[in-house]
Amino acid sequence: MEFEALRAVDLGIRTVVIRTGLVLGDEGLVPQMSRPFRFFVGGPIGSGKQWVSWVHIDDITAMYAHAIENETLEGPVNAAGDPVTMKQFAQAFGHAIHRPSWFPVPLIALRLVLGEVAPYTIMSQRADTAKLRASGYDYSHRALGEALDSLLGR
Repeated sequence: MEFEALRAVDLGIRTVVIRTGLVLGDEGLVPQMSRPFRFFVGGPIGSGKQWVSWVHIDDITAMYAHAIENETLEGPVNAAGDPVTMKQFAQAFGHAIHRPSWFPVPLIALRLVLGEVAPYTIMSQRADTAKLRASGYDYSHRALGEALDSLLGR
């Protein structure tokens, strides 16, 4: 789909393609991950070494507005906060809800909890956000711990 969108450039149309990390909000991944952590069985998914590119719901909406308003921004743009490993992600999540993060989660258990989103949690993706930052975007939630705290009411 990105390739198709970028065909608009040939027509002289400024085109921005937002590549989105895992969106953290009140729905989706955050409440689904909260369940096992609340029962003390949360932890890193898979090996824990894979990179996780994530973005807070407030920032992704603001990033779209920024892309529309900032006429110097063009082409693919990675929309994410500071990337972390899955182990770091699980530790920050556990810290935000006052639970340990020691129980590695196998993919089969994850499929039961997350359904179709499960495979995305074991993929490794370390998004470089230099282009977005260079365009002047000012994050509301760039650090994972602070982003999770804002969502989980800490």
